[in-house]
Amino acid sequence: MIKVKITLSIRGKKKTVNGKTLPEILEKEGINPEEYVLVKGNEIVLEDEKLKDGNEIKLLPVVSGG
Repeated sequence: MIKVKITLSIRGKKKTVNGKTLPEILEKEGINPEEYVLVKGNEIVLEDEKLKDGNEIKLLPVVSGG
């Protein structure tokens, strides 16, 4: 699999990162995917989503409670 360059957007801050898969990128950045909903455009992204150069992935914090 080829490395791609994507932009991660977390709480309004953007960071361009490189990697082969979304799980690899999240791990490298120290991001626990269970704490965020991953969104590309207006659609929820699964961890096995195929990434392309230039994709922007927004990480929205999961809100839980009782």
